[in-house]
Amino acid sequence: MDKLHAMQVFIRVAETGGFARAANKLGMSPPSVTSAVRNLELRLGARLLNRTTRKVSLTDDGRAYLERCVRVLAEIEETEAALRRTSSEPQGRLRVEMPTGLGHLYVTPALPAFCRRYPRVNVVMTMGDRFVNLSEEDVDVIVRVGDLADSSMVARRLYEARFVTCASPEYLARFGTPQTPADLAGHNCLGYFSASLGRSAEWSFARDGAQTAHAPTGTLHLNNPEALVDLAVAGAGIVNLLETGVAPALREGKLVAILADWQVAAQPVSALYWPSRHLSARVRVFVDFLSDLFARQLPHLLPVRTAYGRGG
Repeated sequence: MDKLHAMQVFIRVAETGGFARAANKLGMSPPSVTSAVRNLELRLGARLLNRTTRKVSLTDDGRAYLERCVRVLAEIEETEAALRRTSSEPQGRLRVEMPTGLGHLYVTPALPAFCRRYPRVNVVMTMGDRFVNLSEEDVDVIVRVGDLADSSMVARRLYEARFVTCASPEYLARFGTPQTPADLAGHNCLGYFSASLGRSAEWSFARDGAQTAHAPTGTLHLNNPEALVDLAVAGAGIVNLLETGVAPALREGKLVAILADWQVAAQPVSALYWPSRHLSARVRVFVDFLSDLFARQLPHLLPVRTAYGRGG
């Protein structure tokens, strides 16, 4: 038995004072209306209506149940109406988490345009490089860089970012320009320290089918890509970072790409959210916004890739 339908039938019988009149209003047969109310009473274990040959009337239990039925169905209708409005007009709080570099350099400058288009969406965005567990935190969308573990979450690929090996012109003038990955052993290579690895990540290169890796053993190892860019610009050494982070410094000539004839590793940039969140209009439009920004606009903000090597 459809309980909500039975409640609607009961309300109409109570309103009209008879099964036949209720059936006419509902477009049902009188026996179907009678059966629906009888099954509802059996389910509740209570008599809702007094029946006579001339009319039906509410029992005390029926009167109390009628009030609750009206309230419950009204709340359901109100909720459905709110969801219909939300689906057509994105609104509400949207909690977003993403890496600092991507957020600061690319997403934040584009947010005013998003807010103009969706003025009723309240974006709360935090930026950092920590691992955020969506199952434990109230986050709607998270942007991650790197390969993703299998999970029940939806992952939408936004961009494929390459690593770039680079240093300041001053550093290269003083210490020379490495011609092969093996030459990096003679240079101060600044490492990106990974807490999960307990060490700095290796730099990967490939050419003509051969692969090689370099473990940075320089004097400085940091867990913040933006700080590593600042160190490289200051002439502290060579870095191997994603193009999204070093692109502004490369454009301005503060950094120079090296080892351009070697293939470099790439990392996917993805937006993650729970499948149920896709029903939310604000999540849907924000992920679409990110997809457009990263897939169409971001390549134009980066230097020409041929200037710093081939993709992996």
